[in-house]
Amino acid sequence: MKTDSKIEFTVASRPVTGKPYFRDLKVDQANIAGENVTGKATNSSDDKLSGPYSVHVTCFDEKGAMLDTLTGYASPSADIAAGQSVTFQIGLADKACPSFLLGVSGYEALK
Repeated sequence: MKTDSKIEFTVASRPVTGKPYFRDLKVDQANIAGENVTGKATNSSDDKLSGPYSVHVTCFDEKGAMLDTLTGYASPSADIAAGQSVTFQIGLADKACPSFLLGVSGYEALK
């Protein structure tokens, strides 16, 4: 088994057109506190969003190798207006997570 393999990737984005169904929230804060990744995310759109608000955490080791992915939900799961926030606490389940990337998303509220 080859152990010195590397994976490289490029992240690119473009502005959203139209009205997307899934909406990202702006992650304001995220920290490891004990055995949890905790934080807060805000609806930075002009629209009301609906839950549940999914939280996805990807953990990396000190060299940048991916270790694991974890998912959970933020609270509250109720609709939030522009500028309102949700909080989250995702358990690490005894998994190492020296560094991480995190995203939070919800849904555009039905009108």
